[in-house]
Amino acid sequence: MASSLQIRPYEPADWPAVWALLEPVLRAGETFPHDPAISVSEAQVSWVGQNQAVMIAVDVAGSLVGTYYLRPNSLALNAHVANDGCGVTVWSMNTGSDKRNAMSISAKLPSRLHHNAYTSSDLEATRHFYEDIIGLPLVATWCEKVELFGKERTYCHCFFGLADGGALAFFQFAEKEDQNLFAPKIPPSPFHHIALNVDAETQAGIEKRAKAAGLSETKFYVLEHGYCRSIYLEDPNGMICEFTRDHADMEKINKIRRADAHSELRRWLGGDHHSNNMFL
Repeated sequence: MASSLQIRPYEPADWPAVWALLEPVLRAGETFPHDPAISVSEAQVSWVGQNQAVMIAVDVAGSLVGTYYLRPNSLALNAHVANDGCGVTVWSMNTGSDKRNAMSISAKLPSRLHHNAYTSSDLEATRHFYEDIIGLPLVATWCEKVELFGKERTYCHCFFGLADGGALAFFQFAEKEDQNLFAPKIPPSPFHHIALNVDAETQAGIEKRAKAAGLSETKFYVLEHGYCRSIYLEDPNGMICEFTRDHADMEKINKIRRADAHSELRRWLGGDHHSNNMFL
């Protein structure tokens, strides 16, 4: 199987992810030449700032999983010393089947969201919400009859388009029995939603139309997450849609979070629940 890791030269923008990998090791005193109290700037000079070749390894998701540097040997009596250093994530050292399977499954990622499916008891109310308030055009309506689970099901399937070609899709059934079977009520919760990326202009337009339509909390509200600003609207079916505008430095933020995604998950599940959101 082809390698699912990419090894490439270090770039300055990689430093936050490299530091996130190195800091726990340095602080624990697990390296011989480095002071556990080393500062960020000192570590940066030592690892990437001298006359040396520096490489990094990233996985298929773009997360940094390893780094090394190699510089010329010292001179004279110290010429036998090979000046190099390396570091890898704990997860990348796991060579068991779980890791191999995860990496092979992730080797070819989906290109985009095709559609998100939900059910509706009133497609016209749904159309009004998504077309007239949110601004997503109705791009397809499929009227279908299919054999499913031993019975013919009759339904209408509407798609509301996104800029990348994806869509939000909704089903309404002709028969009440099918509607009750396939469209159970879901308790309202802000933690059960779909989130769509928008720019400032798009977000402001949705906010303006939502207010003009008389929507207010809890049907419409705003949360400042620090790394993004989100507005939430509940549609006529009870589904919550989040429209998210990322922080201006999101590329840098994503590098940091990709670098420590696995270690932060282990930390939190282990009982250490302190926040790592430095923006709040």
